[in-house]
Amino acid sequence: MIYIKINFLYLDFVLKPKHSAFYCTPLDILLNHLDAETLILAGFAGNICVLFTANDAYMRNFKLIVPRDCIGSNTIEVKSLFKKILIEILLLGK
Repeated sequence: MIYIKINFLYLDFVLKPKHSAFYCTPLDILLNHLDAETLILAGFAGNICVLFTANDAYMRNFKLIVPRDCIGSNTIEVKSLFKKILIEILLLGK
């Protein structure tokens, strides 16, 4: 069993205009200010928004956690393909 301690001092959020949460947002600055090292990603468009955010987070050297039951996609086939791609990203990050 893995236990993760998470401290929330205050609520921060960013508005996401495109597919990645990092694109044209201050998210990178905010995460650096909070000394974040690991991101937990979830979302409805796993094969688009979560995938692009995961890729951008990987390029910024963040560790990623993507719970399997916290991702949605248009079809089961698309979700399966997304999982395969994400596994590649996660394995490359180790």
